[in-house]
Amino acid sequence: MTLRASAIFIALAGTFLGGGTQAADGDAASARYRVSELSNMLRILRHAEDDVALGLPDAQKRRRQTLKAISECIVVTNMQTLISANGGDDVLALELSGAHIQMFGKALEKNNWSENNQTLGRAILTLRQGSYQEAKALLATVDHASLPTTARIPLALVEARISSDDGAEQALRHLQQARISVPGTGLEEAILRQEIIVLLKLGRVNQVGDVIATYLRRYPNSDYWGRYAPQLVRLILRTETFASDDIIKAAQSIHEQEGAKHYRRLLLMLSRGLAMKGQFAQATKLAAYVSDNEPGQSDMKRSAELYRRVSAINVGVGEDWLHELQDLDVRAYRPDEQKLIYAAIDVARDVIVGFEHTNGRSRDGVFTGVAKTPTDEQLASVSPLAGDLSNRVEAGLKEAQVSLGGLAK
Repeated sequence: MTLRASAIFIALAGTFLGGGTQAADGDAASARYRVSELSNMLRILRHAEDDVALGLPDAQKRRRQTLKAISECIVVTNMQTLISANGGDDVLALELSGAHIQMFGKALEKNNWSENNQTLGRAILTLRQGSYQEAKALLATVDHASLPTTARIPLALVEARISSDDGAEQALRHLQQARISVPGTGLEEAILRQEIIVLLKLGRVNQVGDVIATYLRRYPNSDYWGRYAPQLVRLILRTETFASDDIIKAAQSIHEQEGAKHYRRLLLMLSRGLAMKGQFAQATKLAAYVSDNEPGQSDMKRSAELYRRVSAINVGVGEDWLHELQDLDVRAYRPDEQKLIYAAIDVARDVIVGFEHTNGRSRDGVFTGVAKTPTDEQLASVSPLAGDLSNRVEAGLKEAQVSLGGLAK
């Protein structure tokens, strides 16, 4: 073991089993000592993951240091330890948890592990090589129930990440079973994130809101949420069965302040994305919920009011909607929101002209032949621009970037 690896483990764990001594072949007592060292590595890694899920300071840095130290320590670990039955369990758990073990392949070649562990080990190696189909075939023959908890739970995560549509149901069952065993840990936090993705893959969008709410109630300060939320928004927007009412209902079950704020921000991102796609009815509901429930006069409330106003085309067609957009102080918004306002104004003008051509106008200014609340399909039929806000805003931002680049020169 290098001095650096030893120092890191001492700093992270307070004590580090094994020091720099190596077990001699055939020395059972020393081998058990080294096996406990492998278990200690796994324990320290789990604590580091828990800290990341809880959002503790410098947790990600400590996790990276732990993984690096484990890799350095494994190099000097005696092979007899790695190929023993208990050692094999820990090696598999470490590998599944993200620790890259250089001697993993050699330990597997010794063929000292149980048949089930051997199969799992071969599956892990094929995954390393990018052979997902072969790995899936091997994993299908693994007896999950006979694996130790330390390996079974991270395996459920790995399987869920590589599952195709035909394997998503089984992956979801493994995730849900695994989560019961690890409440309040980094593993549960990771399982919840993956469970949401699998549910979306299965098209069960009506269940997604409840799982997101569970996640944010339990891990409102997780260091992973900031990067996960945009990915989640993209996945939700791709689904065809998304209903804003389902996800709004789940929001009401979060009473923890930070978690509730994260959920409102997620709804706001979804509202913007739906508006950009021309799905104004859904976008309006989400923006209205955020605006009505966001305290004070925060930036999030201001943006929610903007998206509600942009999407208000579905409430009624007429000059009032256009005037509301034109009355906005564009300078008070971010560049991307400014472009959204300009694009929405263009859409408003185009929609009004479109309805004037296809419908009559009554004395009170309402277009005849149009429902009081027109559907998104009706809007798109009279104005191609209504379903194309995204491209218009993107084009506007590119133009702005080019202009700014020219000024910078």
